Amino acid sequence: ARARVSELEHELATQRTELASALRQLPVEVSFRVTDGQLVATFENHSTRAIDVVVEPRRARTGEYGRIELTLPEQGTATVGERQGWSFRSGDTLTVLSGDYRPVSLAVP
Repeated sequence: ARARVSELEHELATQRTELASALRQLPVEVSFRVTDGQLVATFENHSTRAIDVVVEPRRARTGEYGRIELTLPEQGTATVGERQGWSFRSGDTLTVLSGDYRPVSLAVP
C-alpha cells in the first residue's frame, strides 16, 4: 500500500509539473517600494483586460500567511500593504495566482 501511495504521489507531482508548464505566463509585474515607512507591493497589469488575482504572502520565520484577493484593472495597478492586511518584511515570500495563468512566486527584497 505504501509503494502504491508513493507511486500515486509521484504521478500527481508529474501531472502538476506538466500542467504548470502548459499555463500561460501571468501578465502582471510585481514591485516593492517603501511608503510612509511601510513596504508595499505594487501589482501592474500589462493585459488589455482586468485580471482577478489571489495574493498569498508568507512569512517563513513565523509561519504567518495571508490571502488577499485583488482585481487588477486593464493596464492598471493595485497595491497591497498594511491597509490591505499584510505588512511586508524583507524575506517574506509572495505567490500570485490567477485562473489559467502560471503562478508567480518571489521573495520580498
